[in-house]
Amino acid sequence: MRNADTVRPQLCPRRRLALFLICAGFIAGIASSTPVGAAVSSGWSPAAIRLVVVGVLRWKSADLSPFSVKNRRDKKLVNFFKNAGVPEDQIVYLNNESATLPNVMAALKSEASQAKPGDTFLFYYCGHGWLDDHNNGYLANYDAGATNKSCLSARDIANTLKNNFKGSQLIVLADCCCSGSLAEALKAANPPFKYGVLTSSVTSQTSTENWTFSQSVLDTLKGHAYADENRDGVITFDELGSYIKHEMKQLEEQDATVDSGNGFDRGFVFATVRDPGERAPENVEVKYEGDWWKAKLLEVKDGQAKVHWLEIGWDSASDDVFVPLSDVRPLGARSVREKNRTANPASAAQKPTSAGDSLIVGTKVKVLYEGDYYPATIVKVNGSRYLVHYQNYESSDDEWVETGRIK
Repeated sequence: MRNADTVRPQLCPRRRLALFLICAGFIAGIASSTPVGAAVSSGWSPAAIRLVVVGVLRWKSADLSPFSVKNRRDKKLVNFFKNAGVPEDQIVYLNNESATLPNVMAALKSEASQAKPGDTFLFYYCGHGWLDDHNNGYLANYDAGATNKSCLSARDIANTLKNNFKGSQLIVLADCCCSGSLAEALKAANPPFKYGVLTSSVTSQTSTENWTFSQSVLDTLKGHAYADENRDGVITFDELGSYIKHEMKQLEEQDATVDSGNGFDRGFVFATVRDPGERAPENVEVKYEGDWWKAKLLEVKDGQAKVHWLEIGWDSASDDVFVPLSDVRPLGARSVREKNRTANPASAAQKPTSAGDSLIVGTKVKVLYEGDYYPATIVKVNGSRYLVHYQNYESSDDEWVETGRIK
């Protein structure tokens, strides 16, 4: 554990992306006037959104390791909201050298104070994150120095919003080491507005070097059906939280945080779905130069599998490749070759009520949860994911699981 006033970046061995989307109404703030291609819910005006995006992939200090700027998601987030109709003079984008501690805190205070009741405020950050000896969270601005006093503090962020934001609800999304500390900072600040928190890890956990969490959020904003668990055409806070938990646990082996406070509506709608029949790409492992790498299976054709890599710097669409199907294996129990011997997975969602020879709606199974197996029943199927209802538990405890947790 680091000293309270000393920065020790080596505690974050992989790249840490801290993503905070802090807003009142969030994506619901974009109304039906949104240009074609931006999938969002209706009811809010783009004019009512204020956006601060802080993207730091290079630092002044050599002690903070830099990261690949290829296919960076902070820029994609800015472009999404621009295309959705948010005025450019309401978007502040601080990139690397401009993302100093004074600049970030000034932008945070200024934009939050200009928000009116009912307005949306969004704050995004990507970079390094860590804890001090007292479990207080910190983020690395461009000019972060040798002490935590020179760095962005989760507690200062929470208090600044508490004291300046006049909207009705707040949403925090964080993708970094120890990102759950933001939820704790908000609880301690006890702001006068409702808030929801989704982060890539719990407070005491390091986070992935990849963009998995951030990409899950972007996919949702763009209206992909991946997180629409109940197939009702909209994606809620709880559904996004469930999807993020699934992706982070399976692909990055870490635990996401889903939290809320002050009466926040967990059914809050993040986005509308553009194609209700869309199938989520399957999570797989691909053999490359003797090692197995996690990836997304996009397409199967003539014995070849098209895959999308997850590793930072290799996760652009231009890096997608076809590999022999024999070099692809599922993260679950079923064989990719068996599953796709006759069908293209891109269209597999046309039959969402069954998967495999035995795992269909109504099947009695046992599901692995925190080291033990519990009796359950499959109530819905979505590709290789299964919504299970646990015996003798409330329906609120239902969850989506992969075949690897089922027997």
